[in-house]
Amino acid sequence: MRSHLLLLLLAVLSLVAGCDTSPVTGATCGDDLLTCDDGICVDPRRNPVHCGGCNIVCGAFELCTDGFCQSIMDTSPDTAMDAPDTTPPEDTGVDAAEDTGPADTGPAVTVCSLGEIACGAVCTNPFSDRDNCGSCGRRCGSAQICASGVCALGCDAPLMVCDEACVDTSSNLNHCGGCDSPCAGLCIDGTCETGPGELVLIGHDFRESRVGMDRIVGNAAGLAGDDVRGLVFEGDARPSSLRGVDAAITDVAASSGFTYRDRSVPAQLVTGSLVGRNLLIVSAQADADDAELARLGTLFSAAITEFLERGGVVVVLDAGGSNLGTYNVVQALDVSARSDITLETVRVVDAGDPVAVGVPSTYRAETSSSSFTIGSGNVVVALEDDPVVVHWTVE
Repeated sequence: MRSHLLLLLLAVLSLVAGCDTSPVTGATCGDDLLTCDDGICVDPRRNPVHCGGCNIVCGAFELCTDGFCQSIMDTSPDTAMDAPDTTPPEDTGVDAAEDTGPADTGPAVTVCSLGEIACGAVCTNPFSDRDNCGSCGRRCGSAQICASGVCALGCDAPLMVCDEACVDTSSNLNHCGGCDSPCAGLCIDGTCETGPGELVLIGHDFRESRVGMDRIVGNAAGLAGDDVRGLVFEGDARPSSLRGVDAAITDVAASSGFTYRDRSVPAQLVTGSLVGRNLLIVSAQADADDAELARLGTLFSAAITEFLERGGVVVVLDAGGSNLGTYNVVQALDVSARSDITLETVRVVDAGDPVAVGVPSTYRAETSSSSFTIGSGNVVVALEDDPVVVHWTVE
């Protein structure tokens, strides 16, 4: 057993070493790669330092498998490298023979509130749970505590012990700025920020863009304030789209005077990682199927609703792919359909909306672009009467 684990650890170390010596730098990465750390191209499906996204580091006893950190410390040596069990519960309450609804979307989805993640059928706080510290199944040692999502020997500054838990008072919603100081809004750097939520749907995926289009997503991100803390859900987005969105927001932030910092996480960590953030970007899920979009919509529903009610900003990019639309990932959107409008000329219909600042009155919708059928919302950009960019304010 000990030699078995040693071989596995050597495999992890070799993967990390391989990442540091990537031969591809300063060039455009292929569609299956991401640009991380000063232009190094990495494969987020296998890279343990950028697993599922840039700077998502797997633990010492984990491997990066298909973009997820998987533990190699199974108690049974015969199954230590097996993929996680995805077997549905024995009784889902649905008789498949009599099901006349939509296609099967797999096991039931556990819906968790803001600041929690689903580990199996249970919602838990990854910032304090010693058995799921930072992510599901990451267990702290017997002498350790879970200190704001990290296994540690003690609660060291700047963390504080509040209600017998080691918390980060710069982001904790119940201890914002100090113990027993609940925040009704979002806790950013220890300050409770309150205000209406903002929800923006953009019918471009930014694989190709121009300055006018870049202003739209940059302005939408800037709705979060002067210090934007972004959480990016990448999922089944195309790397070229992710690069385009990041470049657009970075450029607009520099010209508009707000700071922009972001972090990307896999789906199962989104609901917990929204704590301490004021912006959520849902990337265009061009390569997802409709069952996955429906699953994500259910998984994120409660947390996104609370995030918006607390004053958060949610930006959804939706274009490309053969699915019904990324808008299905965010149930708060009052949208029922989308249509492809690639290379059509669109126009700004509400120049007074903050999302439209600096956007030309007309511009060409690059690859890939969409219009939508909506039930409500302020239309910012449209193709004739069909909305392309829509803005909702959530009180």
